[in-house]
Amino acid sequence: MANRNHVEDDSYVSPLLKYTVFISNFVVWLVGAALAGIGIWAYIEKTHFNHAQIENIYDAIFDISLIFIILGIIIFILGLTGYIGALRENICLLKCFNILLGGIFLFLFGASVAAFLLKDKFIGKLTSIFQENVIPKYTEDDDTKSLVNWIQEQLKCCGVGEAGYKDWNKNEYFNCTGNEKRVVHAIVECSVPYSCCKHPDDISEHLKNQKCGSRVLLLDEVPAMRGADASDDVEELCQQLGPCKCRMANETGEINLKNVAFFNGKPRFVIALNQTFSVAYNPCVGFTLAPGPDVSDKCKDAAVCVFKVSDKNSSYRNRGQSKSAKFQFDQESSKFFISYTSPDQLFKTHVYLQCSPVDQLSVIKSREANQSLSLLLQSVCACPGGCTTPHSSFSPGSYIVIVFFSILFIYLSLGILYKRIVYSAEGTELVPNREGWASFFTLVKDGYLFFISPCLGNTIDYRYYQRL
Repeated sequence: MANRNHVEDDSYVSPLLKYTVFISNFVVWLVGAALAGIGIWAYIEKTHFNHAQIENIYDAIFDISLIFIILGIIIFILGLTGYIGALRENICLLKCFNILLGGIFLFLFGASVAAFLLKDKFIGKLTSIFQENVIPKYTEDDDTKSLVNWIQEQLKCCGVGEAGYKDWNKNEYFNCTGNEKRVVHAIVECSVPYSCCKHPDDISEHLKNQKCGSRVLLLDEVPAMRGADASDDVEELCQQLGPCKCRMANETGEINLKNVAFFNGKPRFVIALNQTFSVAYNPCVGFTLAPGPDVSDKCKDAAVCVFKVSDKNSSYRNRGQSKSAKFQFDQESSKFFISYTSPDQLFKTHVYLQCSPVDQLSVIKSREANQSLSLLLQSVCACPGGCTTPHSSFSPGSYIVIVFFSILFIYLSLGILYKRIVYSAEGTELVPNREGWASFFTLVKDGYLFFISPCLGNTIDYRYYQRL
């Protein structure tokens, strides 16, 4: 009897649900407090050493410490209302928590939709903000400098407008416009940040060349700068899709060497390198060459192998692993080539690609002293679109629709067949689980009303669901 009264008590809350909400929101509250604390500490330190001031709204938007403070306060309040409301079973705080969470979701959803619908205006406004408010502050604020360098390195760009790296004339320290009076004579004038360089780590892998962008604003074309018209960066010309395949950025097709390669563990081409050595090459997949199965001196998983075979002294040298394949572009010859690196990282092989109706491999040059080898692969597959792998005309969404309706068809067919044979059903009774499907939309409506019931007060009675 007591248990029955307990079940019918409208105020009963499951302890599992209560403490799950409490613990999760307590963790969120701690994270918010930590973010706000870190932001306040960073802002105090920055203003103390740099004497930075907030002059407009954009200074606040791009100030990392202020972003931490604002996000921390929002998360702090959200977690506080959630965990205290759950602990004390306070309906008012739980309603506030629900409203805050819903408001954040609606704001993010609305902002995403607005940015998508007004994409051109959004991009134009963002470009203007960066040109007028972020680039001029690059040399004045360390947070802004770190943010801009990170964005340019990740997006492989330099500047934000159509002028590209010339946008850095808007910074008074980098400014190089001759018809404008200098505001500051700086050692970096007519230069751009190191993050504009395509290869800022050409000195060392872990050391950035801070001067790689020195005086480049004096030049009309700078191939080494991100966003310049002239470029040797293959990523801007052809997107690599595998060891022997890349897609042209101008949508003229793909360079796909799959039809040229062997997939049986043997090389596709074997030609004479000189009077002593020969060279074997196979795109796409590696091969193994050795005088015997248990010999350590062999080419394993090789795309390029230089070898000689004799009764007294055989030699096999792996001059490029298949997994090291990298598409590049040579501006001088206007040819794409695939670069391979040997297992010891000491030897490089470049296989230049030339459009031709006949599959043929030839040697361009071999320099043992410079540890380099250049080959020329002629093939119709070296032409963009020459040997493109046929693609399905179906999109991923089309596959999902096809799979869904296929499963639905199998479900209905087997269900109807089963009910017909086992229960001799007829008419609408043949539909599998007919009662469940008939009440589907009613259940959806009830679930929605139950979810928003805290906001409706006593205007709706859902005690039955609360007992669940």
